[in-house]
Amino acid sequence: MSNKHLVFMILCCLIPVALFVGLLVFGIPMSSLIFFALILLCPLAHIFLMRGMGHGGHHEPAPEPAKRETDVNRPDAL
Repeated sequence: MSNKHLVFMILCCLIPVALFVGLLVFGIPMSSLIFFALILLCPLAHIFLMRGMGHGGHHEPAPEPAKRETDVNRPDAL
């Protein structure tokens, strides 16, 4: 496992736990959390699923079209 992957895994585990503890400390009702989580579910899922399918925005340059070789024996090619 690479260091980058390990850091990502730790962050993905600690951020939700910290948010949950913060909600309990500040007394925010869970019903409002669920409401906003459902609103954010669609765009966040779209972003993460598109990245997982290889649509991360780092496009490779388009291949150059094949160059057509002219026939030097044809008189109209000159």
